Amino acid sequence: MHFLNSERKARDLLLVVSFVLLFGFLGTRSLNEPDEGRYSSIARAMVDSGDWLVPQFWGMPHLDKPPMTYWLVALSLSVFGMNEWAVRLPLALAGWLTVWGVWFLGKRIWDWRAAFFGALIFVSALLPFVMSRMLTTDIFLTCAMTWMLWALCGLWQSGGGGSRVLVWLFAVSLFSAIGFLIKGPVALGIPFAAMILHAIGTEGSGNSRRIFLVWGVTGLLLGVGIASPWFLAVFNEVPDASDYMVTGQVVGHALGTTIRNRQGSPFYFVGILLAGLLPWTPLLFRKVLYSNLKTSWRSMLAPIWMLVGATLFTFILFSLTKAKLPAYILPLFPPLALLIGWSLLDDLAGTESPAVSERLIRLCLLMPGIAAVAYAGAIGWVFKAGFPIWLWSGALLLLLICVRAFSKSRTASFEQVIMRASLLSGLVLLGVGVSVRAFETALKSNQSLAEIGTKLEEEFQMGDRLVVWGKLPQGLAFYAPRATGKGADALMGMLDKTAVPFEFPGNLELAAPRLILSADGLRLLAAGPRRTWIVSYQSTLSGSFDGKLPETLHRQMTSGRWELWTNF
Repeated sequence: MHFLNSERKARDLLLVVSFVLLFGFLGTRSLNEPDEGRYSSIARAMVDSGDWLVPQFWGMPHLDKPPMTYWLVALSLSVFGMNEWAVRLPLALAGWLTVWGVWFLGKRIWDWRAAFFGALIFVSALLPFVMSRMLTTDIFLTCAMTWMLWALCGLWQSGGGGSRVLVWLFAVSLFSAIGFLIKGPVALGIPFAAMILHAIGTEGSGNSRRIFLVWGVTGLLLGVGIASPWFLAVFNEVPDASDYMVTGQVVGHALGTTIRNRQGSPFYFVGILLAGLLPWTPLLFRKVLYSNLKTSWRSMLAPIWMLVGATLFTFILFSLTKAKLPAYILPLFPPLALLIGWSLLDDLAGTESPAVSERLIRLCLLMPGIAAVAYAGAIGWVFKAGFPIWLWSGALLLLLICVRAFSKSRTASFEQVIMRASLLSGLVLLGVGVSVRAFETALKSNQSLAEIGTKLEEEFQMGDRLVVWGKLPQGLAFYAPRATGKGADALMGMLDKTAVPFEFPGNLELAAPRLILSADGLRLLAAGPRRTWIVSYQSTLSGSFDGKLPETLHRQMTSGRWELWTNF
């Protein structure tokens, strides 16, 4: 039975599914270290200080990334207040806009059926879901690149002439500027690679392809021009900013000369792709996907090659660069989801499909249950947070439901299998999103500082002093602004002088008056009449005193790997 027999029904269903998955329980989890803590602290500093030009972190310039992510979060915070929901709202909106970017891109290339399946695969896959509620730059870049592909398809279909081409040129320029202000040059590389493969794989006159390339590159360069005033203003305002952002960040990340704890093998992203696409990973192994690509070589569906180019370039680029984090390949998920959705049209049309392909589609029903059990296992064995009965009961129940759905799928229609797999995936993803709060202080270096930050903000009084010791608590500035903000002059001791925020040229000298160089200096502060609060990492505080802490220091609380002390 084809229950998705109209575009309106498909659109309405996608609207409901995407809204529930992306906005459901958005503010239930605290901010995790280090990325969420750092990005939210910088955004809060923008709101509190009124300085939206130069991102500031712990009172020092922080120019690891362009400002768009900070601006969007700061805007949300200024409207909805200082809370986790407001921090993550721009992420959810970016994820939601990406879903609809996939929808409109699929409609422009094929029809609403391919668009629906592509958008549904994207929104219910593991990595897009996680990064739509985890504060980094990647979902924002993915959103910009998805709409960039949509604009490039429109530019190609306009024929390169008439007034319509100027509309599409403006769209390309706009998304180029947004992408460049999110993550710099990679926002140019992805669409450029898409255009190049499109030109190689497209039939037609070489002149039409050259015209398209000229218009497309022009749009990318216009976007850089639109974004350039911020860069020029910062380069003028902050000494060494240009050298740091170009040589240190762009070149350094590519060559690995400035990367610490982010390296991996060239095959790192193979596992990330297979896990991140769950529950739809089996669809990567359907022969129909690759046979369709083969038969469409030099076909009239030229924009297909833009999708292939964006997918391959993103995967190859980040596989070859030294810097590696799971979210880096997120921009390839929208075009890849659309390619998979396109391959599913054969099944929707009722054309004959090999038995192995049918089994792979049905296998998607098992993947959510397997993922649920893997999540419960990771909480217990990787993060050492125990094996709560409620978590394992839920995971095993979901696995049984998935096994049952798989066993009953032999008589189900193709559409029913896809929809059931989406529903089961959504249940697992939302369950993970809700349950992870119970373990957020057990996530090792990725734990939340909400407990310590809230306690410090409640107890900190005018005249008190804060010392951070052993490791910089990056999210503390969000949760305890009175103790860390301007005027508080928080002190720092036993920190890595080559890490954030000291890696930026001049920051170490700027922070020099706030640095405590030895345990003896801290001992004097603890013995003084002024109340001193100390936030320390693991056993770094006791280790600095060889286990013999000053008698004036008292532990107020322990939260995961962090401790809060005071001398009163």
